[in-house]
Parts: sequence; C-alpha cells; structure tokens
Amino acid sequence: MTKIRKPGTFESASVALRDHFRIEGCAAIIGMTEGRVRHACDSDRSSYTPYTLSQALDLDVAFFESTGRPGPLGAVYGQLYRERTGQGASPCEMSAIERVGHISGELNDVVQTITAATNPNSDGGETETPAECLQTVREIDEAIAELQRHRTSYAAKAGLSPNVRPSAVVKMMGAA
Repeated sequence: MTKIRKPGTFESASVALRDHFRIEGCAAIIGMTEGRVRHACDSDRSSYTPYTLSQALDLDVAFFESTGRPGPLGAVYGQLYRERTGQGASPCEMSAIERVGHISGELNDVVQTITAATNPNSDGGETETPAECLQTVREIDEAIAELQRHRTSYAAKAGLSPNVRPSAVVKMMGAA
C-alpha cells in the first residue's frame, strides 16, 4: 500500500529521492544501509530519523546531477525557512525563472498527488479514494493560490487592477 505523504515535508522529499534513485541507490549515495533510507521515508516508524544535513546535501546534489533540477530536500528546507521567517520574495521581486519554478512546483505537486493516488499499489488501486481526492483538492487549491499571487503581480506590471476579469484581459489583448 502506498502512503500519501503531505507535500512540502522532508518525508515527501525523502520519498521522491527514494523513488528516483531506489532504496539501494540512496543508500549508496549516503554510504549507509538501506534500512537508513527506509527510516528517513516513513514517519510512522518508531525509528523514524530524517536525513542528516550532510546526507541531505549528498542526496540533493546527486539528484541535481541526475536531473538538472534542484534537490527536493533543499527545496523543502528553503520553503519552510521562507515561510517561518517571512523572507519569501514576492512574485514581482522574482526573476522569470524563479516564477516559473514556483508555479511549476505547485503544479507538479498536483500531478504527483494524482499519480500517487492512481497507482495500482495505492489505497484505492487505480480508483482514487475520497481521502486521496481530498488531498488532490488541497494541492489544486495551493496551485491556484500560487497562480493568483503571480497573476496579481503580472497585472500590476501591466498597469492593471489585480481584480481585472479574464474576459477584460482578452479584450485588451485583441485591441493591442
């Protein structure tokens, strides 16, 4: 049975690494046992132990070298740090690449949640359970909120009210 883990947690990032490299690959990267990897991926275990900072760095670097994308453990740490310190950049302060990263990250969370829920080994098999659907709704809401933040920023850059209706934007584009 596949457990659905809350996105944006070290546990979900650890599972993403495990899924990418497999248990034996993660163990080889950090130079520890496969049991160590299992313990970092399942907070329901009495022996749950997140990766150390050094292990997380090694795994994230290997992930970056393998995919060209930022490592999931560092991404979770950065997001939690920004949330707790209020130091997150507003969309208007971000580069275009950073905006794309934020938006695609939220959309990726939606895709991963749906994919996990429709995996033949998930709780409902290929049919999503009500709990899995609820998790998907939550992820969609988070993606919508992120898109709205960026829409507001882009509207301001275009000299528009953040409340401008989509139909008005379409009309303006036709007039341009």
